[in-house]
Amino acid sequence: MHKSTFNDDQLEKLLRNMPKVKDTQDPEQLFANISSRLEEKKIDVNGNDLIKTPKRKRTWILPTLASIAAIIIVSLVIPSFLYEQDSATEEVNKKANVQKSIIGEKQEEPENFTMMAEEGMMTRMAFDGGSHLITELPEDQEIITVAVPDVFAQFIVPISFIVPKDGEMTNLERIETIQEHLHEEDWGLSSYILENVKFSEEQMDNGVKKLIIDVPENHPYGNGSAMEIMFLSTVKEMAKQLGVSTVEFRTDSKPGIMLGNYGELKVLDLEKEKAKRLYYIFQPNGQIQKFLVPFPKEVEFTKALEEMKLPMEIDLQQIKPAIPESIQFKSVGIDPSTHHAVIEFAEGTTLTNDETNLLMVEAILMTAKEHGAQTVEFKNATVDFIGPFNMLESIQVPLAVNPMPY
Repeated sequence: MHKSTFNDDQLEKLLRNMPKVKDTQDPEQLFANISSRLEEKKIDVNGNDLIKTPKRKRTWILPTLASIAAIIIVSLVIPSFLYEQDSATEEVNKKANVQKSIIGEKQEEPENFTMMAEEGMMTRMAFDGGSHLITELPEDQEIITVAVPDVFAQFIVPISFIVPKDGEMTNLERIETIQEHLHEEDWGLSSYILENVKFSEEQMDNGVKKLIIDVPENHPYGNGSAMEIMFLSTVKEMAKQLGVSTVEFRTDSKPGIMLGNYGELKVLDLEKEKAKRLYYIFQPNGQIQKFLVPFPKEVEFTKALEEMKLPMEIDLQQIKPAIPESIQFKSVGIDPSTHHAVIEFAEGTTLTNDETNLLMVEAILMTAKEHGAQTVEFKNATVDFIGPFNMLESIQVPLAVNPMPY
């Protein structure tokens, strides 16, 4: 069926050319007409049968027919006009839906990208049952730990790998090859700063090994206090993992290294490092990964846990206290003869098996290890397990922190 199409001007012109409808009846005549219809039947005074009065001529028929004709024409025109309007509206809606769909896809793209990035990052997250610690190690494997700076170069983040033992490579050589497994940008961290440094070990006169750090002539480690701190913190972390307490520095195979705030530094004796480290929670901006990070503080273990409730002096929102303020301790101590730490929670302190309490326990275990503990016992805990840790038994201190897949 052919579809009629009219625009607004054509419709207006068509309606204007339709026959005029005008009622030419006189008002008095119209009143008389109505009255006569109401009195078509009358009863005489004698009670005779009803007498029908003669009907007046129906002068309204022609105007009525004209009105009907006008209605028919309009009924034919209006649906076509409305159809066009509906079609136009539908077309506009279709275009709007297409645009909406495109916009939706564009909006979902970053979201999907973020999800993919998070999924990719999840493959490089801690893998020990959700823990941020390495607590066990197979005999045919070993641990390599390196320190990576945060993006603002204010502190270091220890990153640990469980790697297969290789009899042909020393731990230092493994450290030099570990860089290909670092994904600093994905983790929200800065680049590993010891990329162009040579490492070696030598025995001292007393038979104890020392770590030798040999930097190139044009090294950047003396460029500002932040870089110096990051360099020394990274070296200390490496020495700690290798079990050495003495570090000797060289520049292009010559003794010593020039650092602006230290002058020429030849030897670093870690035995003189008095400050033990307390652990805090670090979550880089825009990342889902959390890390446990150490900060040196001269405080005894008996007061260390209360200190770990306080915010850091570093003005970064990514650093959080590892112990919530609601957690109260009745007693905290370490037996130096047995290297056993005992931590008793105060009455009314409620623990739950969730991420917050898991991070707290992990940070306490690492802090206890820093202060010489080998085992930690928790007393008066209100739950039997927090993460993988049995709160009813003594717990061995961890082997390493922040594990990542190798």
